Amino acid sequence: MLCPYCGKEMKAGFVQAASNIIFSEKKHLMRMQPANDQEVLLAEQSMYPAAVSACYCTGCHRIVIHGVERT
Repeated sequence: MLCPYCGKEMKAGFVQAASNIIFSEKKHLMRMQPANDQEVLLAEQSMYPAAVSACYCTGCHRIVIHGVERT
């Protein structure tokens, strides 16, 4: 994948955490659970650490996280 910011080739991998990974417009201080419909759960921790696929740009140091389809 080419970086949408600088155009260089990105490295494929994963963003991982020991807890859930969420997107929120404000920082949570305690639990990492979506607080409303505007927040998105990207990866949920169960028996294994949470992980979501992503690409990292070594040129501009940005990470592009691939969305998770929910059914």
